[in-house]
Amino acid sequence: MCSGGGNAILLPALRDKIEIHQIDFQRPRPALVSELGEENQGCPKLILGEPTRSIPPEVAVKEAKGCRFISGDIEICRYLAKTYGVGEPH
Repeated sequence: MCSGGGNAILLPALRDKIEIHQIDFQRPRPALVSELGEENQGCPKLILGEPTRSIPPEVAVKEAKGCRFISGDIEICRYLAKTYGVGEPH
C-alpha cells in the first residue's frame, strides 16, 4: 500500500504479480490501520500474503495483527528485486 505514487506501479514486470492499493496521504489511513494497527500506518508498506516465496535474509520483515509486512521504499525494492528479478535499489 502506498500513498500517492509508488515505483512498483511503474514496473510492467510486476503488474500481474503483485496487487497494489493506493491510499490517501491524510491520516488516519483506515486500510492500513485495519491490517497492521495504528502504529504501522506509515507508507509505503508491502503486506505479504501466504509464504509462497522465501524472504531474502537481507530484507527486514515485520509482523503485526497476524500480517507480515515490509516497510520503506528501499526495503520493499530490495525484496522485489530479490524475489521477482526486477532492478536492485541504488
